[in-house]
Amino acid sequence: MSLFKKKKIFCGIEIDGNVLRFSQVDNLKSSFVLKKYQDVLLPQPYTKDSNIESIKSFSSLLEQQFGVFKNVNFVLGLHGTQIILKNIRLPMLPADEVSLVVKSEADRYLPIPPEEAYIDSCFLRDVHIGNDNFVDALLVAVPRRIVDPFIDSFNRAGLTLSKIDLSILALARAMGEQITSGIQMVMKMFSEGVNILILDDGYPVYQRFILISYDNLIKNDTGSLELLLSEIERTISFYLSDKVNKDVSKLSYVGRSEADKPLFNYIKEKVSVPFGEARIVPSKVLKGSFDENAVKYSGISVGLGMRNEG
Repeated sequence: MSLFKKKKIFCGIEIDGNVLRFSQVDNLKSSFVLKKYQDVLLPQPYTKDSNIESIKSFSSLLEQQFGVFKNVNFVLGLHGTQIILKNIRLPMLPADEVSLVVKSEADRYLPIPPEEAYIDSCFLRDVHIGNDNFVDALLVAVPRRIVDPFIDSFNRAGLTLSKIDLSILALARAMGEQITSGIQMVMKMFSEGVNILILDDGYPVYQRFILISYDNLIKNDTGSLELLLSEIERTISFYLSDKVNKDVSKLSYVGRSEADKPLFNYIKEKVSVPFGEARIVPSKVLKGSFDENAVKYSGISVGLGMRNEG
């Protein structure tokens, strides 16, 4: 199965509790236009930690909501505790050989057998330390037992699932030049928890998903708030442990509703690690037109960001 093919029109889907986020993006003369964005309220959650509860029910939902999009490619944005993202450092080798080497050595980096996962990898950057030269690569893997039910559901609904992306990576790409300098942290809130991504000079280097009920957080549940703060601090401390005189220069927070503003302010005020800047990402980044940098991308994920295929 090929997950990355070019098409003129892309429809993105992201499932977050009882909310399904849908976008339609058209590629017109080397520019991308967000034609439609919609939050679809579902009668009940259809997934748990990105696992489909019922293929039959989910495929019926897809056919009911998106049956008119039979001839376009869909992109699915995933999140959760079972998504694997690793930054890997290799001895110097040509960039076009990185993906092959990473996949051939995937058993060294994955907690599950490689044959039980869908694996993707790409070259990130050259690294020079003294007289030694390396390359950094990104490895992303998702268990087949999570992805295959989605493929089955789309097939049953008569729709084409052509791309799979991580929502947090798509979000980071949509932010473009805003995250290309220093060490930055992106937080995206989901119904089931909080996704954290650390970027170093724009390169994704570390991500984790913290299972904490969003409803408990916005209700100011003391235990949930304390757990979130401790996990944020632990994540930052872990990444900075071998960095000298380094801090997180920016926190970018993406919430689910207006109720997130007090939660964001609480995090900004209470977390003990310093941030050079902390901000809520404006909705126009998620729902508006993409900047000029986006024309070099040829895939779309859930209306948030694009996959570089160049």
